[in-house]
Amino acid sequence: MDVFELEGVPWIPRMLLLAACDRQQAIIERSDTDPARALLRLQLPTRPDPQTYRDWTWVECRITLPSTVPASAVLHLPTLRLTGGMVRADMAYTHAVPKARTTGHSVALGVDWGLNTLLGAGALRLGQDGRITVLGAGGQFRAAGILAKQHRLRRQSERLHAKADQYQRLIGGDSRHHLVGKHAVIRDEIRHVSARRQNLNDALAWAAARWTVDQAIAARATAIYLEDLRSMEAKGMGRTLNTRLSQQVRGKISDRMRHLAAEHGIAVVTVPARNTSKHCPQCLTPLQHRKAPDKPTVAGWKWAICPHQSCRCRATATTAPGGGSPPADSPTRPKPSPTRPPAPW
Repeated sequence: MDVFELEGVPWIPRMLLLAACDRQQAIIERSDTDPARALLRLQLPTRPDPQTYRDWTWVECRITLPSTVPASAVLHLPTLRLTGGMVRADMAYTHAVPKARTTGHSVALGVDWGLNTLLGAGALRLGQDGRITVLGAGGQFRAAGILAKQHRLRRQSERLHAKADQYQRLIGGDSRHHLVGKHAVIRDEIRHVSARRQNLNDALAWAAARWTVDQAIAARATAIYLEDLRSMEAKGMGRTLNTRLSQQVRGKISDRMRHLAAEHGIAVVTVPARNTSKHCPQCLTPLQHRKAPDKPTVAGWKWAICPHQSCRCRATATTAPGGGSPPADSPTRPKPSPTRPPAPW
């Protein structure tokens, strides 16, 4: 959906859905000379209470399309809405996209989830000899400020819900209780905070998905491998981590990522979360998970230490794949010997 400003609209209700209209009521055509402009012709009433056919008139609305709409896209009838004294159109369009391949991928982008670092990505190349080569040092999508605001709104929402429940218990079934007014104010504030959280999550999901797809395009990858946290068993990580994981917008990011990747013919594949943080990103040696880097003997999950003497890689639980990339003199990683045949790229 894209929003455009219209010109030449005399009178229009608060919202007008044109998707179900036929050509006798609304028509939209693209300009033959300028593909960035479109003409919307529709019948609108000249008075709030039309009675006869004379109370309707044809109106031409000129729409300026942004550069994100392809020149070959097929435009559909929009939804007109009145916002701030201006008429805007939610325009939908359809255009052909390349079909994503299911096999035969040689360059892929691996994406890993984090807590403070929301996303980490690293590009890999599969050679003809079966060796995997790291392309660059990887990247990280940091949204610490947005996540902090998200958690602050979550805590505020929890406090408001607790206060509203307490007011409800005190009020009981008495509609004349002196706390009825305060309870209504709290309910309105809960709806306001929920709307803010939803808008923030939507903006964060689109930004994270756009960043991931841009990383794949820059690396010329034809597939994105995304960790599927639905299969993760959060054992021994505490209530705090489980709460933070449940409040993330990972489901929305995955959906937006598939939508944006489909426009460029990039396949999005989800992989189980099990054993994704088990091996060292440099030498593929099984890592030792510890509580802190200065406590190598205390078991934990936040830090991972490579026991290999020549590697000694240390990384946090939020380090991106490729974030601890091999040194420049050894840019390749040997492919481990799997216990079962690997899935085709």
